[in-house]
Amino acid sequence: QAGRLREALAQGREILDVDPKQAETLHFLGSLSMEVNNFETAANLIGKAIAVDSGCAGYYQDLGTALIKLDRLGDAACSFRRALRIEPDMAPLAGLDEVKARCREALAADPGRAEAHFAASEALKAEGRLQEALVGYRRALRLDPAYAKADTFESIALLSAGNLAKGWLEFEWRSTIGSLGPFTETVWNGEDLRGKTVLVWGEQGIGDQIMFANCIPDIIALAGRVIVEIDCRLVPLFARSFPAAAIHGEAKFTAGGPSRWQDFDWLEAHPPVDFFVPEGSLPRFFRPTLESFPSGAGYLAADRQRVAFWRRRLAGLGTGRKVGVSWRSLHMTERRAGRYPPLRSWAPLFSLPETEFIAVQANPSEEERGEIKERHGVELRTWDDIDLIDDLDDTAALLKALDAVVSADTYLPMMAGGLGLPVWRVTRSRKEEDWSFLGAERYPWFPSMTVRFGVTEVELTGVFSEIAAAVAAIPPSP
Repeated sequence: QAGRLREALAQGREILDVDPKQAETLHFLGSLSMEVNNFETAANLIGKAIAVDSGCAGYYQDLGTALIKLDRLGDAACSFRRALRIEPDMAPLAGLDEVKARCREALAADPGRAEAHFAASEALKAEGRLQEALVGYRRALRLDPAYAKADTFESIALLSAGNLAKGWLEFEWRSTIGSLGPFTETVWNGEDLRGKTVLVWGEQGIGDQIMFANCIPDIIALAGRVIVEIDCRLVPLFARSFPAAAIHGEAKFTAGGPSRWQDFDWLEAHPPVDFFVPEGSLPRFFRPTLESFPSGAGYLAADRQRVAFWRRRLAGLGTGRKVGVSWRSLHMTERRAGRYPPLRSWAPLFSLPETEFIAVQANPSEEERGEIKERHGVELRTWDDIDLIDDLDDTAALLKALDAVVSADTYLPMMAGGLGLPVWRVTRSRKEEDWSFLGAERYPWFPSMTVRFGVTEVELTGVFSEIAAAVAAIPPSP
């Protein structure tokens, strides 16, 4: 038998010398390597086969078997999950039972072994036992937050297709959630909140925090007391908008990495927390269908006195509609720049008569303002006494005083939509790339928001032509 194995290995290598991307041959050699207990080589060869052909469930199954032998339980469970995703009829997989058995042994010996918690959770997830899997996954994150990037994270595809029930549950595995720290065992899972104190923790960037705040009134209606930890710049706006909740802001949030749960001393001024929930987990309970999204006006409340101030200032510009514009993110990189429409494609909007354009773009450069003036003949209106980066409360008041907002994909359309203002968001991409559409025809989070997509400059110019026609229908301010 040993001779036949050597002969088969030699023949396989000859085939790969001619074509190193023969998936079947790579898998065959990997299987032979397992027969002689060379599991490291087996995993390497089968991994190369998958790189060539990622649609074969059997490859993932065999890779999982090799990884178990290498005691890489988490990777093995993930591989078995991929096999079942391709071919659900393969269930049950004996390999998953072995993963779970080994995890039980490992955790009995060392309850602090993060990989065992993660692997057990992946095995449960492969069996469709997502609620149980989520408990183990969160324990793994507390021990090692790096596991936030280890899951296959299928929620984006599910949510994009409109499968909200399963998509939101899968969303609990998002990589933006790291360790839940001391709240790992108190995460809210839909329990009765009557008479209970629940801590809602904001996550990701400003726009995400505003979008998910769509659900804050729902949890306020259920709980005895709600505490919301949010970006410190949003505290005044949220405190006014959700007066029944205690709003706190410890720091600025960014969209550049996982949320971190720390700096809890301020909680001593509040009743003990019974339940904890990341803000992005609220839609799982309150937005299970498109019909469950509110259809009314906005839920954010700007400062009335400051709105009146801005309306008086805007009235001083003369008659005509007042339209806020923002064309890019504050945090630009070469990769992100491709998602924003070039200023030349804004021509149809900037050509509107009886319209004053207000720059709600943070830190517009002199070059950008000069290009808009030279190319479109528009002198953008700006004021030096408003901080569009850090004073988000006054930014909200300015937006509320406008007749409409047209913006690239930044937090500003979210804020305008939350205020109930007519707003158009333009994204240089395809609609199917925006999971937050949730498979709907119109953007479900903000009834007053219209989202338009385009990639080429011809498409984007057409988009701005449509927006210009819609904005032109807004009566000019008296």
